[in-house]
Amino acid sequence: MATVLGSYEFHDWSLLEGFDAHVQEVFRLISRHGIDQVGAGDPADPVYFAAFLAAVHEGWRKAQLEIIAGLLSIERYAAQLEQARKKGSKKEREEARAQQKSLQHKEAIVRRLADAIAWQMIDHALWFARRINTDDPPPSISSSNLETHLAAANHLMQDSPTTFALLTDLTSFIRLGDLLVVSHPGKERQCQIVEIKEGTVNEELLPMAQHLVATRCPHLVPAVESARGKGMAAQLERMARQIEKLGRVDSLVRNSVGIDAHGDRVVLSEETIALASYADYLSDMINQSSGPGWAIGEVDQCLYLGAYRGQMREPVAFERWMQGCGIDGPIISLATSFRTTLSTPLFASPFINEHAVDIAMGRVLVLMCLAVEPFLKLVEAHGIKHKWLSRGETADVQRRWDRQMFEWKGRAIELEFGSERSIIGNALLGRIFYEFTTPQAAIELLGSNLAMSPERRARAIEAGLVPPEPSGT
Repeated sequence: MATVLGSYEFHDWSLLEGFDAHVQEVFRLISRHGIDQVGAGDPADPVYFAAFLAAVHEGWRKAQLEIIAGLLSIERYAAQLEQARKKGSKKEREEARAQQKSLQHKEAIVRRLADAIAWQMIDHALWFARRINTDDPPPSISSSNLETHLAAANHLMQDSPTTFALLTDLTSFIRLGDLLVVSHPGKERQCQIVEIKEGTVNEELLPMAQHLVATRCPHLVPAVESARGKGMAAQLERMARQIEKLGRVDSLVRNSVGIDAHGDRVVLSEETIALASYADYLSDMINQSSGPGWAIGEVDQCLYLGAYRGQMREPVAFERWMQGCGIDGPIISLATSFRTTLSTPLFASPFINEHAVDIAMGRVLVLMCLAVEPFLKLVEAHGIKHKWLSRGETADVQRRWDRQMFEWKGRAIELEFGSERSIIGNALLGRIFYEFTTPQAAIELLGSNLAMSPERRARAIEAGLVPPEPSGT
């Protein structure tokens, strides 16, 4: 069975025994196709570089079509399961729910394959990934304007093998625009978000939406609603919001200060900090687990790691190790990274990508634990004071905070560095667990963010993002 969209035909993925093979093939297209086609060479040689880039983009183009086929197959099967859940017997409903949960994991894996392409396009810039995410869930592929978007992508790519256009609806995290486009005029990399507007209605509304963003005219939307109806007015407002978000991100990237797609006031640091990684150490551990079925290790005397295979793929062994050593802290499975959208996808993570398919398919279980008290001692060693908030204070901060903060046993942790105060957020733990940043390096980054440089503070004050320093007496 196949899905036909205009001139495009997508074959069904086998979602049972064949799913693993599909994932393996798409991963190969994303990560190996370029080098497989042209072999090793000198990137400084313009002839080799152009040939290699064209081969890489060819692999991404084929992978993108496979990803579309996978998502369409998943959505079709999900609709069938939902019907079975509604109409079946109690046992059939329970089986359908279990299959739905498995299907959600498969969708997450396929979208993270698309993310792996996007991550390479944005040069692994986590800060940029955060700026083009709005926390909205990914749309249904079968109900999106897939044919139009794919035709636009192919149009951009057909005349330039050094250009690639990715459909943003395929990814788990890009919620701005319709296409992420990367091009290489000469040796430079240019990356941009493209919004596709087609049809007479959009052509009519576009100048009005641009006018609405520029002037904030309070009369325009009511006038459109009166003349053309509520639907047209709502479409105008949606288009204006999208234009405004794209404009914010563009201004932020160009000026390093501004408001991102979330509406957060942001000052981008111009400092470059080399963050130490334990990814190669973890990769070696995973390889070592092949023989005995397990391997364990620790980083900076506060991060504990375990890799398990075969009969050892149960969290109980790791948990008992933590309990036996008196270690108290959050334990996570690396497989949760497939549902953690604002992190480097394992398929694109250096050292770990070779294990990504095994982790995705459950053949390897990687567990991690951050020992809270030893970690806080490391924080103090870097000159950053900490204080445990009470449960009441934690609840009060949570009501006022618009970001997820780290809580342990119902309590948050406040940090103090000079005159600056902050709360430890889940983003810091994400750096350690999913970006494979060593705890020591994560704390150094934290200290850098708390100690805003005078130049960065001056740019923030000029942009109106932080209040000016009080005058002395």
